[in-house]
Amino acid sequence: MSEFRNKLFGKIKQTVGRVTGNDRLRRKGERDQLRGEAEGAIADVKDAATATTEKLSHNVKGRLK
Repeated sequence: MSEFRNKLFGKIKQTVGRVTGNDRLRRKGERDQLRGEAEGAIADVKDAATATTEKLSHNVKGRLK
């Protein structure tokens, strides 16, 4: 959920900053959005690692029978 929240609020901050001419707010929005993207990438890596571990575990158990 944090990924989605950071991306959403980041985009909102960027837009408000751009419309109001507030570069600080726009940059903060960019950072928030990047943070959300990084959180998503980390979650994807964790999921892939878990899936690989489960697959390897299943293969090892199958060979031990």
